[in-house]
Amino acid sequence: MIDIEPVSIDIFVEILALSSAEMQDLAQDESQPYVKRKIVQMLSSDNEILSLNTIKWITEQIEIQKSALPKSITEQIRTYGEISYSVDEIIALHPDSAAEIKADWKAKKGLYLSYTQGVAIGKYKIDAQLQERAYKGDLRAIEMINVRKMLK
Repeated sequence: MIDIEPVSIDIFVEILALSSAEMQDLAQDESQPYVKRKIVQMLSSDNEILSLNTIKWITEQIEIQKSALPKSITEQIRTYGEISYSVDEIIALHPDSAAEIKADWKAKKGLYLSYTQGVAIGKYKIDAQLQERAYKGDLRAIEMINVRKMLK
């Protein structure tokens, strides 16, 4: 039975950085993990469709692994801004970072700026959705656009 271990982003990047000659050598090197050799063999295949599908698969795997990585607190705070969480709600979600959050809010820097950027992004997304629906003739969307304009 073949032992197949998951392939990390680092391995994918390492493989994609190889030259053709290095790929040929790696594909034949039995000391390399089976999965790594197989990926290289598929990438260097004479079958263009197989090679392109392998690149597509690698790209998808990298995106899946990246999405599973925890977001930095800055990215999380920006997301909270997009959905209009209050600073108290944010602190409740990140009690270990409460002092940093409070200090940045008071000084209006760092995390606070990420939050305000998130608020702007959130408003933009709503406006863009409403505008798209309004172009399609949605009367409710047109009303909401007018209401949002009056509230600005």
